[in-house]
Amino acid sequence: MLIYISIITSFFVLFFSGIADAKYLYVDIATGNDAVTYNDNSANRPWSTIGRAAWGSTSRSSPNSSQAAKAGDTVIVRSGTYNAAASSGQRYEPAYNPINSGLAGNPITFKSEGIVYLRSTNASGPVIGALNKNYIIWDGFIIDEQFVNTIPDTGPVVLWSANNCEIRNCNIKGFARWTDNHNAIRLEYTNNCIVRNNILWNVWDAAGINLNAAAIMTYATKDVLIEHNEIYNCETGIYLKGPSGGANINERATVRYNLIRNTGVQGIEAHRQYVAYIYQNVIRDAYQGRSASGIRVINFPNDPYGPSPANIRIVNNVIKGMYTALSIAVSSSGTGHLIYNNIIANVNDVYDALSTETARFSNKSVIDVEHNIYYSFRSIGNIGGNWYAFSSYKSTTGQDAAFPSSSNVDPLFVNLELNDFHLRTGSPASNAGIDVLDLNGNGNTTDRISAGAYITGTEVIGPTTGVFPPTPSGIISPPTGLRIQ
Repeated sequence: MLIYISIITSFFVLFFSGIADAKYLYVDIATGNDAVTYNDNSANRPWSTIGRAAWGSTSRSSPNSSQAAKAGDTVIVRSGTYNAAASSGQRYEPAYNPINSGLAGNPITFKSEGIVYLRSTNASGPVIGALNKNYIIWDGFIIDEQFVNTIPDTGPVVLWSANNCEIRNCNIKGFARWTDNHNAIRLEYTNNCIVRNNILWNVWDAAGINLNAAAIMTYATKDVLIEHNEIYNCETGIYLKGPSGGANINERATVRYNLIRNTGVQGIEAHRQYVAYIYQNVIRDAYQGRSASGIRVINFPNDPYGPSPANIRIVNNVIKGMYTALSIAVSSSGTGHLIYNNIIANVNDVYDALSTETARFSNKSVIDVEHNIYYSFRSIGNIGGNWYAFSSYKSTTGQDAAFPSSSNVDPLFVNLELNDFHLRTGSPASNAGIDVLDLNGNGNTTDRISAGAYITGTEVIGPTTGVFPPTPSGIISPPTGLRIQ
């Protein structure tokens, strides 16, 4: 018995030793000293550079893991402008790539205290994120890409071969320096990563209109969660893209509670994606009247992994002021798409399914469309090359007919013109949906809920708290006291 107790005690000592050793580390560009050791770092004895915390050294090329932030540590970065002096020059490796990984329940967190600007004018590539590291969190930083030498096919924030990482509470402004696959945040070959509570804006293609200029882009991700972000003035808001071939595809994404506005091409696009839950988002107002779609699902032909995209669940969203609400081009792709409980208002066309023959659009195993509310539209859309009025669309396709039947009525938002999409008392959208995703959490997927993004009326769509917003002019104020680290 004594031996057994001794073994258990030893286990707990070993298991929790990393937790007990975890500490707060401090970085202060104004008062810090990078000569301070890891053990001596404190609120009164901070380092002066973020690199010292991430690499354990002042030299990116000569890291020291014993002197860097470790699992469970939180690095508090105080107000100021921090300019990375070195980077890999690679599109997948951030300048501040930590030398250590965190652990489950004990991530390494880099957190701003006050207003912290990140720059990289003397190096090239992403600034923050992680490459081949796990359980890393970046929280509360401001990046203006005009002052970051990003390179093609990437952006200022990259998670690559990094699992269980999170980007949250950041304000990232893009800059149209180059063309194609220009992103604010890019995730590639990641599992269980989160993009939460960020403001992402001004992501354009330098050569013109290009849907690959996306605020958030995913390649070969699994179980990504994208929630509570505000995305605006971008070509595309969120692009679940996937690589062009092979077995490395996107699997299981949850996209919820995001406010996406003023996009030039798409609000959300699902391409080489297997299973996505896209719910309770507000997507509104195409940029300068462009022919932009709210949500597009586009087939990937001849996918060696299997027909894609598949099982895209578009549920309880509000789409307003886009040229086309839903572009469903799935003539040869996967099955299991679900379009339930959405409210679509003030659009030219509800559906653009030009490449989807009417028979396929009418096949419930391919696309199941029910319990939606459509208000103020020119046409229900183009399906298989045929334009339909609402009544003939329903009778021809058999969609939008199940009880409670979809309708063409005013949803009675609190204020449509001011973009308040809460439902007024007496709204026909109240109790008009079926809770197919169990969004009310009662374990029932056949009970009634309201259509639209506001099921209870208390949801927060877009950022919650802790995000430093753009100034009223829409330009991040230039920092002072710039210093190279």
